[in-house]
Amino acid sequence: MDPKEWFENMALQKGWESIYARRDFANTIEVVQWLEDELESFENNETILVIDPIARSNDPSQSVSAINYSGSIMILTVSDLDDTYEGKWEKFIQPLLGIVHGEMEQALRCVFDVSNWNSIEVINQFDRNADGLSIRYNLKGY
Repeated sequence: MDPKEWFENMALQKGWESIYARRDFANTIEVVQWLEDELESFENNETILVIDPIARSNDPSQSVSAINYSGSIMILTVSDLDDTYEGKWEKFIQPLLGIVHGEMEQALRCVFDVSNWNSIEVINQFDRNADGLSIRYNLKGY
């Protein structure tokens, strides 16, 4: 299974929307407008998983055919701009930490070898006041 498909399935299971898009496009007017339009339809407290393009490479040193994957995702919840940082932490970030570093990471390990899985909190992304986590990963699939 490809990580893109895995992340999309995870989003579906959690009741989240997912978008596959390059972050560098965020500097272009059309894509900024597209992301804003996509997120505009979300009400406060709705969650979206943004999947960045995934780097893929073969590992010729392995006797078994393996593909290394690396990239990042963001899990964001549309929130209220007037909320405090502490409020955003308690409502959106802290619950995601349990999901990302518990349930999600464990499920990912059933399909891939995980050599890197770390997160950092993000606030007010995409001019939609979306708060959550940015996750970087390195995976190996067979």
